[in-house]
Amino acid sequence: MSKCKSCGRSDLPLFPNKKCQFCISQYFESQIKARGKKVMFASKSLINSILIRGNSIEMVAQEYETKPSSVRAWMKKYRIEPAPANQNSHTTSSKREKQLDLSFFKKLTPESSFLLGYFFMDGDLKKNGYFRIYSKYRDQIEMVKELLKAEAIVQYRRKPVSNDKVRKGALYFPGIQNSDFVDDLTKWGLVYDKNSSIRPPEIPDEFFPYFARGCWMGSESIYEDDGKLRASFVNGSWAFISWFGEGLHRHGLTKRKIYTNKHTKGSSYYFIYAAKDSLKLFDVLAAKGNLNLFSPRQLALF
Repeated sequence: MSKCKSCGRSDLPLFPNKKCQFCISQYFESQIKARGKKVMFASKSLINSILIRGNSIEMVAQEYETKPSSVRAWMKKYRIEPAPANQNSHTTSSKREKQLDLSFFKKLTPESSFLLGYFFMDGDLKKNGYFRIYSKYRDQIEMVKELLKAEAIVQYRRKPVSNDKVRKGALYFPGIQNSDFVDDLTKWGLVYDKNSSIRPPEIPDEFFPYFARGCWMGSESIYEDDGKLRASFVNGSWAFISWFGEGLHRHGLTKRKIYTNKHTKGSSYYFIYAAKDSLKLFDVLAAKGNLNLFSPRQLALF
């Protein structure tokens, strides 16, 4: 295959001037920036996602929480032509199904209970059988991939410009698109646009410590206050946090009062454990053993 006369790449389409898609798109991106315009998508990101990885325009839109029409508009600005539909949809879909353990959530096990708890906190269900998990800690994302036997590419989103429509803080996230996988998650109680609508799942008591361990990996806060250890838990659903606190109480921790968080725009609730229960929390979460189902960061905190 012919090489780009500017960068030497041979894995991307060439234009009549013998320059590749990357160099052409970079040029148009620089022109947009030179006019003082805000760039919503970096041309490199769109090329990697759509042309190299074979993701659909709809999938890219879901990842960036925008409309497919917006993705198409920026592709047009960068002169990016999408791959043929049959190449994107059929081949890529088959590949995704082979790169994921679809039996993982068919029944509850220590591993599936742990990830279910984590997904209840940091997972995000979208339409068309799409799921993603966010974290600012890459080791947690790699842990998810290993347990699911998934080869999804871990993407990185830099800290965005602060406004009401984007998440604040840099994030790692892989995307999984498989309707069977998503159906299994919804059967265990995961819902779309969860936040305040999340409801307590039906978790047998024997698996609750694993589920709680996953929840804590997603929404925990362990810190020192006047030299004493404190552990707190935050959630947007009163029904869920009440159920969760009762479960921890059944397993030996003191029942705590649930407070309303007055410093957030949406509904948010939390409880805090005193020093004694904060120290005891690890024993409750680790009661069933399997310490490999802790992230290294969690073990370091405890």
